[in-house]
Amino acid sequence: MAPRPGPDDRTWLYPACRLGQPFAPRDLVRRLRVLGVSPTLGRNTALMEMASEMP
Repeated sequence: MAPRPGPDDRTWLYPACRLGQPFAPRDLVRRLRVLGVSPTLGRNTALMEMASEMP
């Protein structure tokens, strides 16, 4: 069995084309837009939801 990755491993949730490097935020935004997802709308909605929960 292969060892399970630990906290010291250099793995990324969204790996880039170059091994060991993360996605640049602009690349992730571009890919999400191609799929029809508006990251800005989702971010703003999340911020408004958090603000509504504040006392």
